[in-house]
Amino acid sequence: MAAPKLASLVGSNRFGEHFLRKLETLTVVAKRSRGGAAGAERRGRRVGTGIEFADHRNYAPGDDVRALDWNLFARLDRPFVRLREEDEDLTLSLIVDGSASMALGTPPKLELAVRIAAALGYIGLSGLDRVSVSLVGSGVREGLPAMRGKGSAARVLDLLGRADAVGRTDLEASVREVLRTASATRRGLAVLISDFFDPAGSLRALDRLRAARAEVVVIQITAPDDASVPPDGDVVLEDAETGELRELTITPASRKAYAERYTSLLRGISGACRERGIPCFQIPTAVAFEDAVLRILRTGGVVA
Repeated sequence: MAAPKLASLVGSNRFGEHFLRKLETLTVVAKRSRGGAAGAERRGRRVGTGIEFADHRNYAPGDDVRALDWNLFARLDRPFVRLREEDEDLTLSLIVDGSASMALGTPPKLELAVRIAAALGYIGLSGLDRVSVSLVGSGVREGLPAMRGKGSAARVLDLLGRADAVGRTDLEASVREVLRTASATRRGLAVLISDFFDPAGSLRALDRLRAARAEVVVIQITAPDDASVPPDGDVVLEDAETGELRELTITPASRKAYAERYTSLLRGISGACRERGIPCFQIPTAVAFEDAVLRILRTGGVVA
């Protein structure tokens, strides 16, 4: 399929032509990094019908008789089938948190999240990898199965361009639903992009991805507004995801306690990732989009 023209990919105000030209530049950067320390084409290996020998197993009715190892049969008087390895394309699974807390920040955290996802997806498709996208909250709200080829970029950009931040966060339930899809059963790279305002569920989500033998990368989007507290005095605060109202009296002590809890959240996610050997990028909304993506490409080996 011929690669689409830039103008044909402009599907929303979120992704204009200027943004798409940035993606073309990032594609060039990613191609130049191929063959580096992270490996060339990032191919996996699976048992199949390729050339390289992998192993033997007992013959079963219905197996292709051409795969029988006659030399082994002559020695052991038992039929065995030769298994071979074949190259497997990388599957890049992009999981983007679209819960209501992602609407917070100036600009909103969701804006940076979808732009990073769009960049990684576009680069993956340009590199002939398979790319799937899931917009999640308390489950998968919308998604695209694994696709390949730059011609699929319009569908990826359209979904991400329409993304909004609504509802509650349940990252574990979301990941569990993502893993039920056929495309997610392939071993590959899973990139989870969220503010991770779901501490317990976040850790269980990471463990589910690792149990599925996915290579996991975490991108935590932060915003200065997340760490800010209203001036001292009586206030009514609304939970962004549940709508619950709570009357509070802000004091210097409560302000300090909140700062400590927020710092603990950030350290908790990065520490949990470190313990699990998962690359973790904590990226504030104030960082320029290009700088954020290039940091991931250059130091994380997400696309190489």
